[in-house]
Amino acid sequence: MQVRNYDITFIIRPGLDQATIIALVEKIKDIIDKMGAKVSRERSSKGVQPLAYTIDRADTGIYYTIFFQVESSKNSSKVIDKIEQFCRVNINILRFLTIALTKHSLSYYKEQAKMDLIKKTKKT
Repeated sequence: MQVRNYDITFIIRPGLDQATIIALVEKIKDIIDKMGAKVSRERSSKGVQPLAYTIDRADTGIYYTIFFQVESSKNSSKVIDKIEQFCRVNINILRFLTIALTKHSLSYYKEQAKMDLIKKTKKT
């Protein structure tokens, strides 16, 4: 069975408390798990970042990315549809984008993960 890799990046409305942000991210991860996919990695921006243009009267947002794996091509569209449906109706998510990762982008992200780990170990 072929494993397909995806990432979803979403922008969270600024001004939310930390508990609400964590609950929002956990809900998306829960949808991924319930649909039979596996969260492989997640990444957050360092706090509030400026947006390129105003979205729903917001000039800033919190970027968050979740990498996940789906084991079958039939199931992958169902998983993505369910996640994107949640993102569309949630008022705290300004924008989202789901991307299918190729082997080249996977190697790039693995290299980035190594660099992030090196930076973290140097700080401590």
